[in-house]
Amino acid sequence: MKIPKIFNSFLFKIYFNLPNFTIFELNTNILRKNGGSLSFGRNCYISKYTDIHVIGGEITIQDNFFCNKGCTLSSRKLIKIGNGVRFGEYVSIYDHNHNHDLKTSSFHDSYSIGQVVIGDNVWVCRGAIITKDVVIGKNSIIGPNVVVREDIPEGTKYI
Repeated sequence: MKIPKIFNSFLFKIYFNLPNFTIFELNTNILRKNGGSLSFGRNCYISKYTDIHVIGGEITIQDNFFCNKGCTLSSRKLIKIGNGVRFGEYVSIYDHNHNHDLKTSSFHDSYSIGQVVIGDNVWVCRGAIITKDVVIGKNSIIGPNVVVREDIPEGTKYI
């Protein structure tokens, strides 16, 4: 059995203001620029091949967070994740979207920006995509491969 190498250096923890018992596997990509803020609670685990991009925004993750491999979190404003949240493989969360002109079929270098808030004890299953301007209530389950574009009430199974 091969044991994964864990990147958990002291300097890395200071730079990102990480508490003890927050673990990142190797091949996790973290990009923080334009004054972006990234913070983690205690007992967080980020699996390999996960991308975390904070570009002028904020990502706040509370205690006991588990993120399986291949996830993407990208913030230009706010992504807030509550206590005891679990992500399956390849979950994607974006608090922004490209502006697109349908008449000219061109993308612009500007974004439509919102926020994403995920309540406590939420399970987001494999391949789910959560878009901007969404609040997911606590104790909810987001099913595999769904796209969440609207608020989800507390205690909901969204499949």
